[in-house]
Amino acid sequence: MTSKISFIGGDIRMPEAAKFAAKKFDNILIYGFDSFKYCYDCFGIKQENNFASALDGVDIVVFGLPYSADGKNIFAPYSEKSIPIDDVISQLNDGAKIFGGILNKYIEEKAAKKNIKCFDYFKREELTLKNALITAEGALAVAMNETSHTIHSSNCLVIGYGRIGKMLSDMLRKLNANVSASARKESDLALIECCGINAVKTNEIGKNIADYDIIFNTVPVCLLTKDILENVRDDTLIIDLASKPGGMDFESARYLGKKIIWATSLPGKVAPETSGKIISDTIYNILNE
Repeated sequence: MTSKISFIGGDIRMPEAAKFAAKKFDNILIYGFDSFKYCYDCFGIKQENNFASALDGVDIVVFGLPYSADGKNIFAPYSEKSIPIDDVISQLNDGAKIFGGILNKYIEEKAAKKNIKCFDYFKREELTLKNALITAEGALAVAMNETSHTIHSSNCLVIGYGRIGKMLSDMLRKLNANVSASARKESDLALIECCGINAVKTNEIGKNIADYDIIFNTVPVCLLTKDILENVRDDTLIIDLASKPGGMDFESARYLGKKIIWATSLPGKVAPETSGKIISDTIYNILNE
């Protein structure tokens, strides 16, 4: 395709996404990676150091995941300069397209005034499913690195049976862990049992909490309260995979001396190349549709 695409900001997934996009599109630019070393030329990517040039005549702009951390600037941890959202919109031509993760009304309304369409790739099921797989793998890697025992035969609790919870529970079961998974809905509890996993009602996770060697939380609600944490063994590893505000009372957990790891944004940390390809493929799918 002949579209001119500029990748603006984001974490290390974005150079990887740009690399895969360069296999399908002719003109790929990247901006906001002053402090990240990468062989851009090797993959047919032009690294721009000038903001105006990075957006000049661009048909498509791709932001990272999330697209912004403060609601005012593009999320660009490797950029030496801030990239205001308003400045990006003002530089784009009417009719351009914006892709980003977790877009909000602010950028959508700003873009609409210039007839710029916004697409939130994080809402796409193919991306969230594949991200869940990477997150589950990453959670296992964290558990293996942070414990002195094997996953095999460990007593593990997975709180929440959404996309990540399902994949993680299945991986743990295949590693011969003793797996329990929690859910609120009776249908999900039935599915857990059908998969050969011990089903626990989410509002009853505290009953046998001292039995677990590893606890994985996937729910962004404070379910691991102080009362429950007091009964968690000191040698138990708690891995919170939930986004902000997380799934536990962190202050109480630290005060009680519990071993906790808040492992957010694992796809970008443990598998940036695969994560970047998923973002690139998803954008390509949206454009084809």
